Amino acid sequence: MRATDVFSRVAAAADKAAGRLPRLLVIREKGDPWAAAIPDGTIILSRGGLETCYKGVTPERGDARLAFVLGHELSHQSKDDFWHSRASQAVQEFAGSGKELAAVSSYIQSTSDLGAGVHAREVAKIKELQADGYGIVIMAMAGYDPHDVVSGDGTNFIQDFVSQITGKVAYEDPEHPTPAQRADFLRVNLASVAEELELFRIGVRYYQQGRYEDAVAFLGRFRERFPSREVFNDLGLSYFQLAMGHLSQCDASLPYRFKLPTLFDSETLAAATRGKGDLSQASRCFQDETYKTYIAEAVRNLELAQSRDSGYFPAPVNLAAAYIMAGEPTRAMAAAETALRIKPGDVNATSAKAVALYLFGRANAIDTVEASLALLGSYAEGPTPSADALYNMAAFEQERGRTAAMQSHLNAFLAVEKDGPFAAAAGRLLGKQVPVATAKAKSAPKSPIPLGDVQGTTPKLLHAMAKKEFTLGTVQVQVYAGKGVTALVKDDMVDLVEMVVEKPQTIDAFRKAYGTPLRELRTPAGAALVYDGFVADITGDMVRGIAFFPRGGI
Repeated sequence: MRATDVFSRVAAAADKAAGRLPRLLVIREKGDPWAAAIPDGTIILSRGGLETCYKGVTPERGDARLAFVLGHELSHQSKDDFWHSRASQAVQEFAGSGKELAAVSSYIQSTSDLGAGVHAREVAKIKELQADGYGIVIMAMAGYDPHDVVSGDGTNFIQDFVSQITGKVAYEDPEHPTPAQRADFLRVNLASVAEELELFRIGVRYYQQGRYEDAVAFLGRFRERFPSREVFNDLGLSYFQLAMGHLSQCDASLPYRFKLPTLFDSETLAAATRGKGDLSQASRCFQDETYKTYIAEAVRNLELAQSRDSGYFPAPVNLAAAYIMAGEPTRAMAAAETALRIKPGDVNATSAKAVALYLFGRANAIDTVEASLALLGSYAEGPTPSADALYNMAAFEQERGRTAAMQSHLNAFLAVEKDGPFAAAAGRLLGKQVPVATAKAKSAPKSPIPLGDVQGTTPKLLHAMAKKEFTLGTVQVQVYAGKGVTALVKDDMVDLVEMVVEKPQTIDAFRKAYGTPLRELRTPAGAALVYDGFVADITGDMVRGIAFFPRGGI
């Protein structure tokens, strides 16, 4: 069912309230369109509501409209908009307990949307406005275009739906706005939200290209308005990569001591080395104030990502890696266990747990090497052994002086992961030359707007596009949007161009044309193929968009 597929994508991008697993229930009610969130995590959608989303538009645009409606309702779940109702019921059950509880009851009533009073209706309205704002952010993070909801002809869709999805209680009083008036307000408000979404998307683009300081600037600005789990997670990873880059300047071998399961591996470090190293001197690097600041920010943001959604798997896995690099193996083991409760047996979480257990033993003079090796043993065997497991097993053996076992694990690792920085580090220990693969594209698609200095034909091209300006600290940036094309100008240079692919290509055809990417990243919408200078967006196994950067960014 198409609605189920849309719900799965939107639910994957949304924050989750603890103890609630979202599910969609479509009922055969063909009257007025309506949708509702209930406390157990269920989103109920009427048949009439589903048909309204797709009425008179393409299936793809109908998907986007449905994504907004579902995002709106899921935001009620994540923000726990049912708290006042549950608290009021609990207080009433113990109403005979005295004046203090009566005072609490009065306070709950005065700050809630319970009842039919003017204040309750105002609170209800605020909740709905907040849900609208988060709904459009969630749909965009899931890969749907918010302009399909907020553009001119999207107003009628909002007007048809708004009086039902938000509940009539806030609008039955003639002193309050009509659905049509509120639809106009929503269109303006959501247009503003859609503009802010540019910041998140640009931050992700910079992350993909390894430009972590730029990613922090854009993601940090977006976090101020929409502090979602995705933003905290991406910020945490950006700071983590900054920490690894800084650490490599102190000792190039330290980032390659273990292969930690973060969402992306940094390929921008100056040297891919994995020597024995002087671990007794490593503390000097770990005590560097800049490194400590970066890794503390990584931990803080990843902890916030986990707190936004206890079932969001990337957060505890990334957090375990950050705790390890912060020198806190006990907390790293706890984070890895949290991840394993979400995905039992996952190799990434198990690898993090094994490294954390090994380091816990070293810190406390306890022999945990065999236990750590045992955790990884089953993942290092079979027809598809884990590269991470093999690399970390080699690291454990190296540090306790078992050269033959280390070499065996590293050779097995190189049979699985033949290139990249960790392969180069393994090769160095084995006395082999394994270059860091650059995966330069055979050729590159052409950007519709030239990158670099704004000169030649570029000013004329930009002038024909709509312009928005943002301030990030002391830096002014301009975002230009035209038909299927977006361009970012910073310091009078075109630094990023995005375009919609008019004739989508299959992944295989794209790889055949442009070669093997540096890495392939999962996204809520599908995946992204990252090359030096451009990124291909994959939705439904097809390349539907390309982003261009100045080459040499990776």
